Amino acid sequence: MVAKEWGLIEKTGTRVNEIAKPGMINIIDVSAYRQAIGMEGTRDIIVALLGKRLFEERMLFRKEEEAKLIKGERRESEMPLVWMFVDEAHMFIPYNEETPSSQVIRELIRFGRHYGVGLILITPSPTDIDRRIIRITNTRFIFAIEPDQLNALRGVFADAPSDLIARLPKLERGSCLLTGSWETVKHAVLIKVRPRRTTHGGATPDIIKELDKFR
Repeated sequence: MVAKEWGLIEKTGTRVNEIAKPGMINIIDVSAYRQAIGMEGTRDIIVALLGKRLFEERMLFRKEEEAKLIKGERRESEMPLVWMFVDEAHMFIPYNEETPSSQVIRELIRFGRHYGVGLILITPSPTDIDRRIIRITNTRFIFAIEPDQLNALRGVFADAPSDLIARLPKLERGSCLLTGSWETVKHAVLIKVRPRRTTHGGATPDIIKELDKFR
């Protein structure tokens, strides 16, 4: 009865092949469910179900693609390779807590790439995310991080030189440390990400520019 109130379940719903189309980006906003009383866990269920279905579909089509290769045909299918982005990832795979989406995300990180499902996790609070997840990720972009968070995660970033790790709290906006497994990132390096202007409700105001308006 509670599930009926979510407005998510229908006899004829959205099929996975409508979401995963070549060259298409779909944004699924689950933030509204966090605000509704009694529906806090709904967003975790959505992420879990979507990730699970994408993984299962890619497993099936991967077998079809491999069969075509054996026959000497092109490796192609109706289900494209998929990238799944999870923003505010610490909410879906939190530290010292299990959610409906935790196991699915772990499975995607471990086995998703083999079947054609890539996963990108984004979080402003790395200390609140499952440490095991951080350790097994292939590539990490670490932007400026607070000293207290850095101390808590120092063991996780053991593959990066200590002098680069020490610079993380002092990085200017747009700079980050690129690190990861030896398969993807041979050496940890500092890089600069080009700025991109986007509309964001939580943008940080620039006090200097604001003052210029009144001069």
